[in-house]
Amino acid sequence: MDLNSSTVMYNPELFKALEVTRAGGNDPLFDQMFAGLRLAGVPTTVPVVNGTTSFGSEQLRQSTTFQGNLANGNFVAVANSLITSTIQAGSQGITGLTPGPQQTILRNGCNRIANGLYNPNLPGSGLTTRCFAEDYLAANPQVSTATYNGNLGRSNYHALQVGFTLRPTQGFSIQSTYSWAKAMQLPGSGYTDPLMREIDRIRSVDQLHNLRTNGTVELPIGPNKLFFGNSSGWVARLIERWQTSFILNMSTGQPSSITGAGTMRYGNARYATTVDWKEPRGHAEWNGPNGNTGTYFGTDTFYTARDPQCADTTLVAASIQTFCTINALAIKAEAGAPRSFTLNSAATGNTPVNVVYGLVNPRPGEIGTLGNRNVISWGQFFLDANIQKSFQLSESKSLSLRVDATNILNHPQLATPNFAVGGTAFGQIASKGGAIAGGPPVQRNFQGQVRLTF
Repeated sequence: MDLNSSTVMYNPELFKALEVTRAGGNDPLFDQMFAGLRLAGVPTTVPVVNGTTSFGSEQLRQSTTFQGNLANGNFVAVANSLITSTIQAGSQGITGLTPGPQQTILRNGCNRIANGLYNPNLPGSGLTTRCFAEDYLAANPQVSTATYNGNLGRSNYHALQVGFTLRPTQGFSIQSTYSWAKAMQLPGSGYTDPLMREIDRIRSVDQLHNLRTNGTVELPIGPNKLFFGNSSGWVARLIERWQTSFILNMSTGQPSSITGAGTMRYGNARYATTVDWKEPRGHAEWNGPNGNTGTYFGTDTFYTARDPQCADTTLVAASIQTFCTINALAIKAEAGAPRSFTLNSAATGNTPVNVVYGLVNPRPGEIGTLGNRNVISWGQFFLDANIQKSFQLSESKSLSLRVDATNILNHPQLATPNFAVGGTAFGQIASKGGAIAGGPPVQRNFQGQVRLTF
């Protein structure tokens, strides 16, 4: 993990200033930090920051560098941009200063004071500014990236494991294993908060139930067998030594995460649930347009909607609401249902639909309550089999005929549904073809074989 993380979530003064700025207010912190400057991405017609007629918070909302992340509540990205961003020509009082490529903006106040452009002990001697500590924006600003490598991730696995084996008996043999398992893990990177790594403990990509079975059966037909035991001659040669084998693999589905939330802390973005949210249960239907796709939750259950934060002027200023692009997940509701509203967007086919919010983005600094890997899709089902017959032509020669079939029931193995909110419809199944990594083809296949042994 990067030891040079942004300090914004543990810097109450900076965090509060960003909240005020996002909501349309002007916090004096940014007047002090940007005194005499014009930020990159701000129109040149805008005066430099002076704290009276031009404010630092205004420039954050006007700058193309900052306004998107500010509107979306990604304060870590805003703070990181403050570390690396530059200033525009025309800024006042920095002639002759040679700030480094990092923290140019943060050092503005210190540079002014060091060059006699502002004396904090003499009111009116210059723009109101301040000398900020070097670690005000980043934990270890002396380096660009400080990667710490360690054994940070860990996992545990518990299972009931059962096996059954029947050795060849009367031409029949079988081997079967079953596991009922659960695994948990703590990721080794990408934490919601590096100082609170345990909150990211999640279920591993496991399969709750797993059955693997294979067997061989020699049909009880022919000389000395249950049926036609007294046969002889060419009749016996024709009906004896028929054998079939099978491999049956079945397992429940693996857990998946609902993604698409905005980053409101350091990483591992996740949604907050509303009172109307229920863990979804679905089933596959191949009902997409022109029969090219399928759905897991149907075509009229979930819809992508603009997050309610984006239209809340107490959280996001009207001037930057158009830059707020975080999405929520809405659920179709009965007309007149509590907390419901009409949604009319491309997600609904531009048809008014009555919905309620199911998943919304947490506010900046908050941790989503949804968690990860809590949606289960379908499992796998494969039955492979073969049948073969051997003919003894002479004492030293035999002829074998064999037909193998993979996925003999032609059971479809659909792609994992889309569990990302925004863009592709939630729950859409993209395909039902192709091969599964490490496994047999998903479509039924036959293969014939003739073998002469001599």
